[in-house]
Amino acid sequence: MIAGQAGTPRGFNPLVPGDDDGTVSVESTRLSGATDFATVRAGHSFLMFNSQVIEWTSRYLKHGHFRKDGSRQPISPKPKPKGGDSRP
Repeated sequence: MIAGQAGTPRGFNPLVPGDDDGTVSVESTRLSGATDFATVRAGHSFLMFNSQVIEWTSRYLKHGHFRKDGSRQPISPKPKPKGGDSRP
């Protein structure tokens, strides 16, 4: 997952809590089970044109990671709720 961000506690959009890309919060992009995670200073509408995003996407599709050194920042799956909750 690659998330855009302003790199500040308030983000680009004051209506979105925390750092954000102007549309979604960085926190909301941390999807459980993602095999790699990275952020880039860019607005939502400009992510697809960002040279770093293009490089990372290409590397991920070829090698399964964003960074040149092969390191990853996976997002651990969230533990299943205890009790009678049968949601997946």
